[in-house]
Amino acid sequence: MNARKLLTGIAITAAVVLLVGVVLAGVVAWTGYRFVADRVPQISGQPQTRAFAEQVVVMPTSGGQLEVASVKATEVFERKDPRFLDPKVFDKIDLGTTVSRIRVDVAYRFHIKLEKAWKLEIRDKTCIVRAAAVEPTLPVAFDTATLEKDTRSGWARFNKAENLDALERSLTQQLAERAPKYQSVAADTGRAVVARFVTDWLLKEQRWGSGPDYQVIVVYPGEQVPSAPTDAHRIAN
Repeated sequence: MNARKLLTGIAITAAVVLLVGVVLAGVVAWTGYRFVADRVPQISGQPQTRAFAEQVVVMPTSGGQLEVASVKATEVFERKDPRFLDPKVFDKIDLGTTVSRIRVDVAYRFHIKLEKAWKLEIRDKTCIVRAAAVEPTLPVAFDTATLEKDTRSGWARFNKAENLDALERSLTQQLAERAPKYQSVAADTGRAVVARFVTDWLLKEQRWGSGPDYQVIVVYPGEQVPSAPTDAHRIAN
């Protein structure tokens, strides 16, 4: 009788253990299924969305300036010096106007200032570069071999040489004042230069991938990161 009860108890215990094992196996199988399902996009007609974490890396530089563009132009400068007799003494008599002109080839150079610890934002295969504003490099260089000068005194004047000298002394200041009108052109050209500068560092130091899917977007102060980058804002490695 006792042997029969013992066998019955063992059978019940085995059945309970088996049931618990089946339940645990089911839980493990379901958990594994959800783990895989959450990571593998379902095959359906609806688009799948993915979220990418933003990573900030610091690109060390030596500081200073990075030249980003050079714009060549031919500039013409003119200085006029009119003169009249004092109308309090005589009727207002025109003594003539001395006119001096200079024509010269100019190279406007532009740069951005580099931060010694330049923070770059990496979003999957896209790197956002927040660059400093493009500024003209002063003084503006010009080719003295291309200088063309012309100066003529007014009919009753004898100051053409002095007037030309004054015009030549003003060239540095006038060139600095004209440089900003080429700034937008330089900024557009500079995007590719900055992008290539950063890309070279990413390829070397960050194991940045190569291919058309990888892009570097350069953003100047006051600009927003484009939601759909255009070719003007991207560079393929």
